[in-house]
Amino acid sequence: MSKYIKLLDLADELDAKGLEKEAGVLEQFVEEVGLKKEAKKGYHKCGLKEETVAQHEELMESYQKSMTHYEKEYKKLMRSNNEKDTPNMGPLRDICSNYSHNCNAVRFHNMYFDDVINCRPYGLEKDSAMKALLKELFEGGPDKFESQIKRLSKVSRNGWVLLNYCTMTKELYLDVIDLHDQHVIACSLPVLALDMWEHAYYADFGLDKEAYVDWFLSRVDFRNVRKRIKNFQRIK
Repeated sequence: MSKYIKLLDLADELDAKGLEKEAGVLEQFVEEVGLKKEAKKGYHKCGLKEETVAQHEELMESYQKSMTHYEKEYKKLMRSNNEKDTPNMGPLRDICSNYSHNCNAVRFHNMYFDDVINCRPYGLEKDSAMKALLKELFEGGPDKFESQIKRLSKVSRNGWVLLNYCTMTKELYLDVIDLHDQHVIACSLPVLALDMWEHAYYADFGLDKEAYVDWFLSRVDFRNVRKRIKNFQRIK
């Protein structure tokens, strides 16, 4: 495994010099040729069981199909004046509710897979720029970040723990979202998503949420998180 680690270290050096494309090519080579050979049989390269990841991917596809369906139905109804709208019932209200649920599910899952499952970890110990952002924008800084995620994961049910960037306060904060769409705070943009639905962790960690969060934090590619924050900071 040592020769692959050396290649990954070289990729880090390229990325630090701004050669992101070259670093990506080298990382992809290591992922496809090196790490697959080292992967434990029956386990995905991220460390979870292959069955866990496969079932999760299948669930993502179902959310994508549902989102596409409700998006089409929404546009169809908005062009029509034949439906009678009522405060608590009716197809338009139902479609809007289901669209937001599935749309958020797709976006959160895409972020989760990009940052944790189908990536190479790039931790805070390497990403000094991300640590600086946490020190500047997150109450308690990087020292509090991991402990606060663990704290919120324990009170989360079926839903998500999100690291959000608020476009009003210009700060980062952690939030608990039930399902995919309950308790979402206005003007908040997610930059990191921790999936706390049981299908994400139960087969590998049982009810040990803390062990799952330790795995999650060990897998995050914080370069993605940092880039999102930088993009959102441009919003005036």
